Amino acid sequence: LLPALPGAKTVFGDSVSAALKKLMNSFYAYGRKNFTWTTSSSSSANNGGMMKGATKAGACGAFNANFRWLAETVLGITGFSQGKFIGQFITQPGSVCIDSKWVGNVCTAPGGFSTTKSYKFKDHYWAVHGGTNYDVCYNHTFGNVSSIIWSKLEPASSEVLKKTGRASNEIYQLEKALPAGNHLVMVKENAYGSWPNWQIFPEDKIPKK
Repeated sequence: LLPALPGAKTVFGDSVSAALKKLMNSFYAYGRKNFTWTTSSSSSANNGGMMKGATKAGACGAFNANFRWLAETVLGITGFSQGKFIGQFITQPGSVCIDSKWVGNVCTAPGGFSTTKSYKFKDHYWAVHGGTNYDVCYNHTFGNVSSIIWSKLEPASSEVLKKTGRASNEIYQLEKALPAGNHLVMVKENAYGSWPNWQIFPEDKIPKK
């Protein structure tokens, strides 16, 4: 799982950022074969619990906390902070989750989850080091939080709720309208891992419940 070096630039020629990217890639590759994404993490994932075999399941915070634990405990790289976005949003298309069994839960057409590869999230957490954001959940680094967000989600209007017969947790308005539409609608209750499936619709095409 670990890269071939403990962040020792003078011996191996790797900077700290290069070592962290190697570690993230190794963690992600291991996770694709062994880990499951859940809606929330148990305490067994704390303090390197996923690395110690205490659990194979976790949410984004647990994956990135275990990545950080490896970097700090094994590679001796310190100085991390936690990055976070609090709120409802959908991820940029083409995201490939660390959980290989989960190919997305947002689509622009029926059944197109594996084509869109986008996810509807409430809150997201990652690791920050040296001004770089490391998100082991998708094996990528980014500078600006907006680069991982396809659109933020806002509450649907009372008029739309009434017209569609849907509850407020079953439909959201996109902060930024997309070509496929301006509302995100729950279209299936039980997707993989008990995550709901969602589809983007224009307002005049939203199916009634």
